Amino acid sequence: MQINPYFRAATAAALGGCASFAFVATAWAAPVSTTTIDINPGNVPATAADYEHECGDNLGGGPYPGKDVWVFNLPGNAGKTGAFTEITATFDTDGAGDRAVVIEAGAADGDDIVFVGHSKAYAITTAGWTLVGATATITGQADKFVLTHTCAAPSTPPTTTKPATTPPTTTPATTTRPPPRPGPPPATARRHRPGPPSRRRRRPPAPGQELAVACR
Repeated sequence: MQINPYFRAATAAALGGCASFAFVATAWAAPVSTTTIDINPGNVPATAADYEHECGDNLGGGPYPGKDVWVFNLPGNAGKTGAFTEITATFDTDGAGDRAVVIEAGAADGDDIVFVGHSKAYAITTAGWTLVGATATITGQADKFVLTHTCAAPSTPPTTTKPATTPPTTTPATTTRPPPRPGPPPATARRHRPGPPSRRRRRPPAPGQELAVACR
């Protein structure tokens, strides 16, 4: 079977065009370039309990018993700064060693990257950890990102058991009364001594009275 030479030429041109289109499509699918930046150095070190508190359902939720929520923000014009693609946060867990927590899109592992006004990210850790550093890769241009707020675990007051106390035994105080003071000696009867007979002086009769007496 003979093939028309014009058909061959048309087929070769079509295949060449497909190859060129495939190359252009591959070039457009190239990954977007990213930039790595550090957290604002004034934000670390930090504990969730001592940082600004705010708990939001779309930013990790909380508060949770025994868990701290950390929220990061990429400030600035989103058209220029772009968005987070990944954050690596470093925590001091016990004062002796560090642990890195990688935050990527997807909330299944307890962290996520979301857009709420700006590109934001959150992570949920064990309560009491200290954030000592963090880096982020972003799609735009920015010189730093920030720890915007936390949702710390609720503080539970320690349960204290009062020791059993035995009421003190009190001994009534013994009071010593002073002896009674001696009273005055009893009164003795005084003997009555008769005095000299009283001599009554007769008053001389008034004038006229003597005459009346004489006439009786």
